[in-house]
Amino acid sequence: MKAKISVLTLYICGLLTSNFAAAEVAEVYSWKANPGKAAEMMESMVAAKAIHEKLGITVHAYATTMGTDGFIDYVMRYDSMEDWGTARDAMNGSTEWNEYWNEAQKSAAGTLLSSITGMNTDASVKAGSFADEQVYAVFVWQAAPGREQELLKRFAAAEKLHESLGARVESYVGAIGSPNQFHYVMNYGSWSEMAATQVKLSQSSDWAKMQAERDSTLATLISSHSGQKLPF
Repeated sequence: MKAKISVLTLYICGLLTSNFAAAEVAEVYSWKANPGKAAEMMESMVAAKAIHEKLGITVHAYATTMGTDGFIDYVMRYDSMEDWGTARDAMNGSTEWNEYWNEAQKSAAGTLLSSITGMNTDASVKAGSFADEQVYAVFVWQAAPGREQELLKRFAAAEKLHESLGARVESYVGAIGSPNQFHYVMNYGSWSEMAATQVKLSQSSDWAKMQAERDSTLATLISSHSGQKLPF
């Protein structure tokens, strides 16, 4: 156990010595409503969001669609790792949050399926810059050992092409909960925008060339799904 903790610590420290420590941090908590308690879980999320936003945390929730069996992603965003730590300390010291959490445990409206933390590879992105993005598709990749930088370079090339065709792309380096995983997120203002971009991709010779040149040993696609922002 100590060895595993040491490896994780070294991994996170390695990330922090890069430029990622000053970039947006996203925490994603995936919840599944317990039978008959979907409405109750949503009400609980609304209450949690109100408290988190008082503490300076940007929060959005997303109903997942294709690629899942219908869970809800509760996403907490921070401008930097430093802000993440400050907000975490504030949560621990918040009477309102602790009272909410203790009460939420009694009702058990939902089951936590997973929780991960990711750091944006673009240090210019801020937590509050996602208000206009309504739908997304995320692709989670596991890099081959020692080839993380190669994968990030490929992400950068794909991002340039995808954004020229109408998507907004953010890439995340996985940390706690998803070490050595890389999340490529394509954001859109609507499903129609997503569809339009997909049509353009199918007709793009540059995209076809990039796909043909893909090195299958570089990384493995672990999962992918889409989702839509909830209106609260």
